[in-house]
Amino acid sequence: MIRFPVLFSTRSAPDRGADPYAQQVTALAVDFLYRRLPNVLVGVLLIPIVMVVIMWPSIDHGILLGWFGSVFIIVVVRLLLVSAYKRRAPPPESAARWAQYFTLTSFMNGLLWGSAGMLFFVPDSAALQVLLFTLIIGLATGSLIAASYWPMSFYAFAIPALSLCALRLVMEGSAAYLLLAVVLLLQIVIFVPLARHMHRASLAGIRLRFENLELVQDLSAQRDAAERANIAKSKFLAAASHDLRQPLHTLTLFTSALNERIKYPEVSKIVGNINASVRALEKLFNALLDISRLDAGVLQPAIRHFWLQDMHRNLVNDYAPAAEGKGLKLECVPCELVVQSDPVLLERILRNFISNAIRYTERGEVRVTCFRQDDKVRIEVADTGIGVPPEQHREIFSEFYQLGNPERDRTKGLGLGLAIVDRVARLLGHPIQVESTPGEGSRFSVEVPLGDLRHVVVEETAPTDPALNDLTGLRVMVVDDEISIREGMQSLLQQWGCVVALAGSEEEAVADVRESGFVPEAIIADYRLREERTGVQAIEHLRREFGATIPALIISGDTAAERLREVNAGGNQLVHKPVQPAMLRAFLRNARSQRRVS
Repeated sequence: MIRFPVLFSTRSAPDRGADPYAQQVTALAVDFLYRRLPNVLVGVLLIPIVMVVIMWPSIDHGILLGWFGSVFIIVVVRLLLVSAYKRRAPPPESAARWAQYFTLTSFMNGLLWGSAGMLFFVPDSAALQVLLFTLIIGLATGSLIAASYWPMSFYAFAIPALSLCALRLVMEGSAAYLLLAVVLLLQIVIFVPLARHMHRASLAGIRLRFENLELVQDLSAQRDAAERANIAKSKFLAAASHDLRQPLHTLTLFTSALNERIKYPEVSKIVGNINASVRALEKLFNALLDISRLDAGVLQPAIRHFWLQDMHRNLVNDYAPAAEGKGLKLECVPCELVVQSDPVLLERILRNFISNAIRYTERGEVRVTCFRQDDKVRIEVADTGIGVPPEQHREIFSEFYQLGNPERDRTKGLGLGLAIVDRVARLLGHPIQVESTPGEGSRFSVEVPLGDLRHVVVEETAPTDPALNDLTGLRVMVVDDEISIREGMQSLLQQWGCVVALAGSEEEAVADVRESGFVPEAIIADYRLREERTGVQAIEHLRREFGATIPALIISGDTAAERLREVNAGGNQLVHKPVQPAMLRAFLRNARSQRRVS
């Protein structure tokens, strides 16, 4: 068997020791050869038919038919070779061997067409000579394009085909034919560098494909790693939040109970300082919880149409004392426009803008304005503060990133406000922009869809029943596996006049109500209980025991996304530790009102 070496020119050949894609590139180049060959053969098979028809009057019929039969056999052999290749789907390491098979059939095909140049040469017919050599040169040119992925197959066809034709011309002996022979040989010289160039370009395209695939895989791997890191961070924050909230929740309950009993001002001041520290910790936990909720996708906006002026008025009233305390002018330009958004979440964005503007402005003013732009409303909060350098416009929306606070003074904020703003804005689909010049001030803006006045709902405030503020006699079941929390909750609720039953687990709660006949009007349960049970399960068990939907509050320090979804799905009210007494009172008042209605 004639073996053709695998040809890669020294200029275009990949260094297999340095090129990690060399084998894959070779395999794909050979695959392209075999995939394209059937379509090429169907078109090329028409050319020998035309040759036989034209040469029939001038060439011996036996020679013509024998030559055509040989061409046909080569075509069949090549098709069978393609079929074997597709059927076996050879591995990349055998690609060179299959390329040699391909090259061998190209060589045989080149010999046949070169023999046509010798056998079908008609000295007396210039027209037939022109037709013959034009067809052969055209086939060589077509082979150059078709075999660009493997130039050896082109050489194997073009060199014997054109060389035999040139030899036939030389045999004529005249100067004109000698010149034509030289021209044919020059075609080979011209085709060789062109074949190398096309080969390099083809391999470069294939190699780029593998590089892109590897790049995509690397990016996917980095994305997966980032997602795993984010999940790990969320789990860590959830676990840390839960463990830290437990003692903080207990401290809140006891300090609230103590604050209602003390009589001496100096002691009251100490308790006030403790409460301030507790509230600072609570702000941090709540900010982390907001981020966890937004990342978990459990926070869904409630879009409605409302007057923007009402929100502006409330914001100015809330932040005017802080601005006056720093000698700043807080101005809100009247804005008689209706917008379409979630008022609570939009207010959260504007509150962060205004509080940051006041925090980073030492003199001058903070100005809140709004402008209508077609079907949008642009709300701006501008200040005359320290400004933000252009290269930090993106970083300020990252977690725990603060300007001018290297000592991490918590009185200057937590560095989470704008991170929450960024997530809320993306949740609402409201673009936010920052325009700032260091030393001159900043302008933060959010773009909100224009609302429709016809869809504005006027909310009427129902009169409050004074009796609901009195919690005397309200029966409350507290289920928590932490004895300190049970005692702190009991101390606080009993001061409010509630009748309290305590249980450390779901089983204790059920056993207690069965033995004592205690029928709770409200349930307060921790999410995590003993033996891997949850407050959700305890509440459902107690409700089944009484056959009634008892108002229930679940208290949790867990911010994991799946935990949030589970509690929300159960239809229970969820608050996170530490729970402020005002929130407990609001829940109990609402529970009492529900029992009265029922």
